[in-house]
Amino acid sequence: MKARSYSPIVPNLPVIASKTDPSSSRRVVLLGASNLTRGISTVVETSQRALGQPLEFLVAMGHGRSYGVESCVFGKKISGIFSCGLWPALAAPSRCTTSALITDIGNDILYGMPVQQIVTWVEACVNRLRDADAEIILTQLPLDRARRITPWQFRIMRSLLYPRNRQTLDHVVGQTRELAEQLCELAEKQQITLIPVNYAWFGFDPIHIRRRFWSIAWCEILAHWPSAAPIGQPASGSLVRWLYLSSLTPERRRVWGIKQRTRQPAGRLFDGSTIALY
Repeated sequence: MKARSYSPIVPNLPVIASKTDPSSSRRVVLLGASNLTRGISTVVETSQRALGQPLEFLVAMGHGRSYGVESCVFGKKISGIFSCGLWPALAAPSRCTTSALITDIGNDILYGMPVQQIVTWVEACVNRLRDADAEIILTQLPLDRARRITPWQFRIMRSLLYPRNRQTLDHVVGQTRELAEQLCELAEKQQITLIPVNYAWFGFDPIHIRRRFWSIAWCEILAHWPSAAPIGQPASGSLVRWLYLSSLTPERRRVWGIKQRTRQPAGRLFDGSTIALY
């Protein structure tokens, strides 16, 4: 992508990343799937309000993203979070203070992965974040919403997002309940904050936070970072920033069988924050 610039008199407009390191002393690691992908602009703004500016963002996300295996959604094939290129980047020498979010853990249930395997992947991510001296927060599964999914809602969701899945609704809800219990045990064992999700954030779609609640939901979640300052007013949102962040591509992926590689960080925001996607 060719470099382009925006007028400095317009606030919050993004610019393409430079090859130099940011001046930030704060690093933010974001691990997740669809909710993180859909709300990434709100998450970035909320992080800036909580931790200051500029920030260095290391992000592993994507629709249908698995924590352990390669996934393919809408023709885009990408590695599991556990095996992506974020971890070597995180392990590079740095004096940055690191804050991390682990979210969107339930996809692997619908890929047919055993609960214990999912927990093993998540705990391995926690351990790697511990090695980087990160403060870690973890979101719980939307169990209350999962219990209220009707059979026809489940069939629509399964056919659209997980067409190869042949599990029954009862089995998926049971696996979700077991995984939620295991996450509680993991959070207690690792002494990290496990954040419940609010049933009211979800609507007809049982797995995605409604857009109208993005600012409130991410404000409540990210306020749990121990070093976060009072966020105050939730993120106001920016269509320009959302479009820009949605246009960035990760370090490696396949799109309809074609390999893509992108030098990271892929983007730079007006305040100097950088965005690296893996």
